[in-house]
Amino acid sequence: MDILKKSALYISIAVIYAIFSTIFIESKLQNNLDVLSSENLPTYNGNCPFFIDESLLISRYSQIKFKSTIYLDLIKEFDGNLPECKGKVVGANYDQNIQLNKVTDLTLIVEDNNVSKTFLIFKAFSPLIIFFVLINLILYFFIRKDLLIIFLILFVFLISTGIDNFYKGIDFSNSNYLSSVQPYRELQSIFDNKTIYHNGFVDEEKLSGISNAILIYNPDLVADIEINSDMKIFIEYQIETLINQPNYEQRYNSRNNINTESLRIVVEKPTSSDEFVTIFNPNEDTLYFLNYND
Repeated sequence: MDILKKSALYISIAVIYAIFSTIFIESKLQNNLDVLSSENLPTYNGNCPFFIDESLLISRYSQIKFKSTIYLDLIKEFDGNLPECKGKVVGANYDQNIQLNKVTDLTLIVEDNNVSKTFLIFKAFSPLIIFFVLINLILYFFIRKDLLIIFLILFVFLISTGIDNFYKGIDFSNSNYLSSVQPYRELQSIFDNKTIYHNGFVDEEKLSGISNAILIYNPDLVADIEINSDMKIFIEYQIETLINQPNYEQRYNSRNNINTESLRIVVEKPTSSDEFVTIFNPNEDTLYFLNYND
């Protein structure tokens, strides 16, 4: 009977802590409850909608609420320049809004974060940790003074805060994510709030998310468009498409496949037009951004 009472006590503590964890996370993200109610991975892109600690809480909430197997495998530091995203998540290794049941080893790309990996976890879960420690101190000094309560502290602490999952392989490293998004960042001032018509050869996520362009897809777009031989080039890039790269955030992702490991991006010198059109030339492995006055 004594064993049953102990078991019931331990189970009750775990349940109370899980409920408190859920309430705490909901209160922290009360202005964005949609992301908590969704059974999909949040949007992680160049618009950086979430801080790192918010992303940890969202992942933990998914573990509790949806019993997902998601765990934070890596945190990669984005070796670029996104000052408005400091301490925030700018990318991940899964498609945006992918179903949580398809996500396991989550990698977050973060901007300019030099804090130790342990501190990140404890910062996100500090109120939960304090709450848990207080409960166990009360139990230890006023109810049971046996060694089992010490093991309970360790066990429930690890399980409840999700450190058992979050600590798997968590690390900082430089990412070649920079090479795939930097061209769009440098063109942000040109494409900002401009309309770009395309026929499926543009990496829409990176272009719209990082450069703030408005993209309109039209599969029949290029029927009557030609590239002038005397076109004035404003800027051009040579980027690696990383088409064989397993990490989603590093690959060039477009509706139509671009079967080249190196893509040339050419931007025509802007005019007063607020619209651009893209043309992909497979013979040159070149994607052109042209002024569009139609």
